[in-house]
Amino acid sequence: MSDLSPIGDIMKKSLKALGDDFYIKFLRQSLIANWKEIIGENYAKKIKPLRVEHKRLFVYSGDSSWKSTVYTYKTKIIKKINDYFDTDLIDEIIFGRPSEKPKAISSTSAPVNEVDIVKAVRSIKLTKEEIEEIEKNCACIEDEALRETFLKTSISRAKSEKYRKSQGWHECPHCGVLCPPEQKICNKCKNLEYEIFEKTVIKILQEVPWVTYAEIKKEIEKTMPNMYGECTSEKIENLRGTLVQQMAQTLDKKNENRIKSLVMLFKGVKPEDLTDSLISKALYELRYDLPAEVRLSLVRSAEK
Repeated sequence: MSDLSPIGDIMKKSLKALGDDFYIKFLRQSLIANWKEIIGENYAKKIKPLRVEHKRLFVYSGDSSWKSTVYTYKTKIIKKINDYFDTDLIDEIIFGRPSEKPKAISSTSAPVNEVDIVKAVRSIKLTKEEIEEIEKNCACIEDEALRETFLKTSISRAKSEKYRKSQGWHECPHCGVLCPPEQKICNKCKNLEYEIFEKTVIKILQEVPWVTYAEIKKEIEKTMPNMYGECTSEKIENLRGTLVQQMAQTLDKKNENRIKSLVMLFKGVKPEDLTDSLISKALYELRYDLPAEVRLSLVRSAEK
């Protein structure tokens, strides 16, 4: 993270020693806790963080005009977040439902818990046989300094794995990586499944914009049974909302088919139910997400 003190730097290395998944989870909590410092006071007053899922930051705002502001400067905002944590933590920003409330995470409580875990890992004792096996694996490294560094890292990792197993962690059935007792598979495999799930849902929405949640869930049950439990109405609406915003931002007022697809996706109506009045109303509701040229055309039409 930026501006780390010596103690903070040690903490960062200690957390990384517990594994990438554990460290990323800690960074996500820190993003919520330090939102004002990261994003700036002006933005923090208008945009509130909800959660981070699969490198996607979900936010909400009570002022709809701020959606356009955020999407205009989205690349800069993402860069500011990733620069703060010195890692590729976020690659997308998505607006969630205004009714959602961000989880209140104390800026001091999370680090205290992490310190306790680090201490617990360090207290783990390896057997003589385990240490000999690690030394044997490191013996092939000719450079003494590099061998010593690799030895320390390997011992830290072995202690971390031993601690996790004592807490009920188990091997992921797909890749063998240790994962928490509440998870069936590791985060990496889960992320891969989720990416496929998202692409599948997006493809369905693109091909059949008026498709209902029940129809999508039925299709997911048939093609991706492992993701059936993840196929909630909230997630489908988030994906639909993201796709609507993406289509709106690149809308060409001369492309009638594209406009109709956007309205069907936004309103969930079938082609036979489209009317000029419905299209005009939908575009007006989406005006803050539309390109300036299309938005100006709507304003002029409304004035007439």
